[in-house]
Amino acid sequence: MSKEGFYSIQFRGSSDYGFGVIILDTNMVIGADVGGVLYDGNYTLNDNTHEIDLNVTLTVPAGIALVMGVPPRHEDYTIPIVTSIPRDLGQEKPVLLQTDFGPVNVIFKKIRDFPQ
Repeated sequence: MSKEGFYSIQFRGSSDYGFGVIILDTNMVIGADVGGVLYDGNYTLNDNTHEIDLNVTLTVPAGIALVMGVPPRHEDYTIPIVTSIPRDLGQEKPVLLQTDFGPVNVIFKKIRDFPQ
């Protein structure tokens, strides 16, 4: 499996925007944003579509509103995201992600590769 690297993420939903960092490393996805939402999951490189297939769970802390207009809740909760994204994430083009709470446009900017 490939070591993709470190990415900054900027994202916009229907009511707000945010930013954070995400790491794609040997099938593992780890990240967080400035609102305190945590990203954990896995990815595979799809040889047929030449895309990255993501299976990520967002853990949203109590008291945090989401950029899709979801108001804060009194307890932590999770959101699953299963999608495919382009392999050339370093191009900084918006990627539309569909979530259970609405669409989010995400721009991935590669910060660095993993050391060889």
